[in-house]
Amino acid sequence: MTGPIRSNPSSQTPRAGSSAPQQPPVARGTGQSSPGGPALGRPPARPSGPAAGASSMRRATLPPTTRALSAGASSSSGSAAASHRTQLGQAAQRLGELEQRRAALAARLDEAKEVRQTHTSKGNNAELRKLQDRVQHAAGQLQRLREDRAVQLGKLEKAERLLESCERSLQALSLDDTPAPRREAPETAVPSRPTSVEASPETQAPRISPEEAAAQKRVGQLTDGLKRARADMESAKQVLAEARKDVEKAKALAEAVVDPDIYTERADRLATAGLGNYLRSLGLPAVDQPPPRGQPDTRFDAYVEHFTELGADGSRTLKAAFQEPREAFAAFSAMHGAMQANTYTQSLLNRLLPADVTAISVSLRHGGQDLEAIVRPMLVDTFHEDMRMSQGLVESADRTANAMLPRRSQLSTGSSITRTEIRAVAERNRVMLQVQQMPMHRATIISGAVHQTCDLLRGIVLPDRARALEEVAAATARLDEAKASQRPAFQRSIDAERELGAAREELRALVDQRREQEATAPKAAAPTRTGRSEAAIPQVEIASSSSGDAEARQLKLRGDITKHTESAEEARKGLEQLDADIARAVLDLRRAEDQFETADNAQARGRAGARRQHAEQRQEVGRLRRELDEVDAELAQARTAFDRNPARQALMSDRAWDRAVERHVEPDDASLRARARHTGYAGAYASRSDMARAVTEIHEEISQRPEFQAVLAARTRVDFERAAAAVPGGVTDLVHDHGREVGRGFSNDLDQTERPTSLTQSNFSLQFVQGRVVVSHLYPYVPHRQLTTAT
Repeated sequence: MTGPIRSNPSSQTPRAGSSAPQQPPVARGTGQSSPGGPALGRPPARPSGPAAGASSMRRATLPPTTRALSAGASSSSGSAAASHRTQLGQAAQRLGELEQRRAALAARLDEAKEVRQTHTSKGNNAELRKLQDRVQHAAGQLQRLREDRAVQLGKLEKAERLLESCERSLQALSLDDTPAPRREAPETAVPSRPTSVEASPETQAPRISPEEAAAQKRVGQLTDGLKRARADMESAKQVLAEARKDVEKAKALAEAVVDPDIYTERADRLATAGLGNYLRSLGLPAVDQPPPRGQPDTRFDAYVEHFTELGADGSRTLKAAFQEPREAFAAFSAMHGAMQANTYTQSLLNRLLPADVTAISVSLRHGGQDLEAIVRPMLVDTFHEDMRMSQGLVESADRTANAMLPRRSQLSTGSSITRTEIRAVAERNRVMLQVQQMPMHRATIISGAVHQTCDLLRGIVLPDRARALEEVAAATARLDEAKASQRPAFQRSIDAERELGAAREELRALVDQRREQEATAPKAAAPTRTGRSEAAIPQVEIASSSSGDAEARQLKLRGDITKHTESAEEARKGLEQLDADIARAVLDLRRAEDQFETADNAQARGRAGARRQHAEQRQEVGRLRRELDEVDAELAQARTAFDRNPARQALMSDRAWDRAVERHVEPDDASLRARARHTGYAGAYASRSDMARAVTEIHEEISQRPEFQAVLAARTRVDFERAAAAVPGGVTDLVHDHGREVGRGFSNDLDQTERPTSLTQSNFSLQFVQGRVVVSHLYPYVPHRQLTTAT
């Protein structure tokens, strides 16, 4: 199926607000066609100007054709191309599956974050909502200030550009403004008495005085000096910007050290590793190395046998050798980790840490001296909560001892557990309750947990925090040194501006004085000459008529320079004020966030079960993040391999592929909107796999078109050029309708909603590269004025 060939859309950029007529959509062919299949044509002409005439004249309408292969086409080249299309399609399918998996994981992660945020804000009272509104207001105020700063920066850049342009023009005019040669009046044969007009010096044409010429020269020199000083100042600003970036980076690293998501995960790993080493030293199996599912798991029984003994009432208690706090907590942690057969999830230490550890982070940020006093009440609460849940599980198992339960149940983590395993877990929870039943043993276990938690957190956070703070101090010192070393550059710019302003004022005064003299010269020449001899003297113009125009231009340029200098100074002052306002807004936002987090944390302590649920959600978010990182790494490797796939190289050149990936796959919607405002239209494929599918469909389409058989069969560039010349309209700027959505696009049409429009067409060109006919240019085609507009 074929559509009419039309002019190239990329050669004419539509102007916003133009009154060009509505263009018709890409038309389907009316001739004979194959049963189903997309259309191949050329994009509709875009209104431009005289430049569009030549290309429109060259591109005639292609008559409808059938999909039947010509009699002489076929063979080994066709089979090789079909093989490449098949291979590329399979590779694109595998890459698409990875991309879909990544998109699904990202959606799940966003959903988990939203659920966690919803749970965090759950139960807010009026005060908490008021604090949250304050945070949102502070964030909005900061955003508005940043937008105002961007506008002010644009004004400064515009003023500096205009100022530089005026200075260049004035300098060029000053160099060309040399006094015109005076033309002497021809001598008469009969000398006569000089008239009063000739004798009066006021009647002579005014010339630039040496003082004014020197002032102009000095202004030009000072202008050049100011440019050099400003260039030095810009270099100094860059140095300071780099130093400030180093300071911000060091501060961010120092804050990341006390991030709960980081140090709790490290504490979990270290606690598990330390417990495993301790158990191996006792000849016991490591708790974090369970046997494969289906094999007997003897870890819990071995721990119970080694660490506990039967009391007089038949309950289990800790042996005397393990009643020190650290040994008691290690024994209890080992049994807790082996609670479920063939499974290990996390250390008991990480489970006892509450979801909200902001107070711990604050203590670590200040050295951790009061860490025990902060950690102990947290661990006591979560330990008792965990034991209450164990008690509920045991009581539920006792109530349903003779009931018929499902053979398999689903856990909240997604895994399943059998009925036998549920009852085994209940019995192990019973043993755990017996071990901590005695108040002395319970206090010993909690003390061991507190000691180990504080030791681990101090060992993890404080050394890294100290190094990070040292780096912050070093970066701050480097910033101070940079400020001190670059301060002369700023001072030179200020001095140069001051000297240039004074020189301009001096020059302006000299020019005003000369203009006053010019204005009074005609009045002095008012007396009339008498006598025939005086009337016979020829009157000749003494000064050049262009000097007045040049002086007027100089005066105008100097006025413009003064105006633009004042505008630039106002813009700089505005930027300084906005920077100060932004700094205050950042402090206000942080203060509001701290108040909100403090209030929310205080309220969270009173919500039963909220901490455990928050911890599970945090673990879910961490798990999804890790899975997403793994998929991202796998996807990056797959994309690299796909970009250098031989089948892809046989159908599309490397340069065209890399360009299409950079401009028509990777940009997001914001980038596409910004580009559409400048180019008139911009589109992007949904993914690399969708773009690869588009390439295979294009090759499949042209391989079945008789007029392209000679082009595809070319083995040299000469053959290709000859065959391409025989194709009506050539082999560039073709449009293929895929009959399905391949991407999204934006136009600069007056669509206030800025909604993306689904694209179903691709614009492509063919070229002979390295012995093959490949796609040399590709992008999703955005029909002009075909996008959905707001009503």
